[in-house]
Amino acid sequence: HTIILDIRTPGSDSNAGGFDPSVTSPGTDESQQNAGTAYVDVLVGATTTQATSVLQPFTATTHGPGNLLRVTSGTGCTTGTFEMLSQSGGTATFDRSLGTAASVCTGVLGGSKATVAAALTLVAVAGYPDTIYVKTGTYTQTATLSAGMSGASLNYSVIGYNLTHGDLSGIPCTTVATCPIITQTTASTDLFDVGTSSGNGVAAFHSLYLSNTSSGIHWHGIAAYPRNGYLTVTDCVLAGFDVALKGDNTGGNQVFDSLILEDSEITASTTSAINSGNHAFLKGNYVHNNAGQGFWDANRGNYQMITLIGNVFYANHVGVQLQANTPSVFQSIGNVFDSNTVDGLLINNQLVTVGLMDNIFWGNGGYGIDRKSVV
Repeated sequence: HTIILDIRTPGSDSNAGGFDPSVTSPGTDESQQNAGTAYVDVLVGATTTQATSVLQPFTATTHGPGNLLRVTSGTGCTTGTFEMLSQSGGTATFDRSLGTAASVCTGVLGGSKATVAAALTLVAVAGYPDTIYVKTGTYTQTATLSAGMSGASLNYSVIGYNLTHGDLSGIPCTTVATCPIITQTTASTDLFDVGTSSGNGVAAFHSLYLSNTSSGIHWHGIAAYPRNGYLTVTDCVLAGFDVALKGDNTGGNQVFDSLILEDSEITASTTSAINSGNHAFLKGNYVHNNAGQGFWDANRGNYQMITLIGNVFYANHVGVQLQANTPSVFQSIGNVFDSNTVDGLLINNQLVTVGLMDNIFWGNGGYGIDRKSVV
């Protein structure tokens, strides 16, 4: 499956919300519209993965393969979201059984979802490796957003767009006013949790403005929870969290096994901007005006490889801090450490191997580079 989910503020979580362009002979994508098509006469066939409709016939194009059908009711019907794989002569074949043969089901085909939470719930229930496109608008959250898987690996991407899918690709949200805004309004509540109980979830975030606008503790933007996760963030802004990227969540296994952060802005964190967890690669980011560290290795007691290329660490308390007393490798190439309150680069770790090339250290309140002789 290659399900693409669509979210827009005029949509509805009652819609099916997605389309799979990878099916053989896909029909018309009906997910990128505010309203879906209502069904009241979906008749389950003798082969229960098949169905027909008289009022809204399934065809090769309209109401065709690749679209999702959300079954909501009907005696003998299995409720849930189903993918149409093919159709022949008005008979549609779905990815699993719709219920008992000859049952008449009610539901909706196509249409966009209205919330990120509903899309992530669909990811968790269906178990598809989904891409979630979020249209320009403001999406207010009161609870943590998580796909909530409790077993096998879970892979998904959340991508902002303006008018058409992919139109913000490669354009940092710092330079446009059309990135969708996803904001947490509940204190002491993460915005996103990534990772699964088996510790092998992969999540990617692109072209989004993520923030916390609650009146209490702002907590975390994206956190590794319930266990390890692999995280990629590009072309995003994260503003106003306690910790924007929390890779050292409570518990020894709750870290980012790998963190890739590119062409993004992180600002106004009340503690540290980035807690890396394990391995980290940062390129082309603007990390500024955070009350704690711009980047911190989270004092993890394990081997880490950290590479920073072409970033700006400006007006943080400390630009970058390496604290864990374990053998690690740190490379800084072409970065700017400017006007941080204490040090530009603070190294408490005696065992780290440091490589520096073409960096600028300017106007920091303590040292440009402060390498402690003891931990």
